[in-house]
Amino acid sequence: DEEFTLEAINRDILRKQFDNPSIFLALTQASIAGPPLRNEPYRGDTLDAQLDDQVRKFLASEQGFRIDEVGKVVYTSALFDPTWYGQEFVKKYSIDRKFKDHTPVDRAVLNFISNYIPPESVQFLELENYQVKRITYNWRLNEK
Repeated sequence: DEEFTLEAINRDILRKQFDNPSIFLALTQASIAGPPLRNEPYRGDTLDAQLDDQVRKFLASEQGFRIDEVGKVVYTSALFDPTWYGQEFVKKYSIDRKFKDHTPVDRAVLNFISNYIPPESVQFLELENYQVKRITYNWRLNEK
């Protein structure tokens, strides 16, 4: 007999009960800039594989992650901003030995992202000098 808003589910259930920040890339706001909506339910017995698949799909999109090698800029989704979900990645993905020229949140996010992108992109992240910028979040409805 309890009622929950989507924000309450996110804040009070998902963030508190799951120790996996990938969950924030599985939630969708039905916007163009957000993770795509899966055409299947998340299930306990396949959840890890589903989350990994969801993260890979999101990071492969222009709204999730991209590298401008010429301009030396790495663009990450606004979802990785510290004021959104970026801080959630620090506990599990914090790293000091790589990405030293970046903030603790960006180091954690880059470390997380490195698990899901092609090796040549990982090499760029680990060896090049670049700025990290956020992709402006597009709230328009994703009608696909």
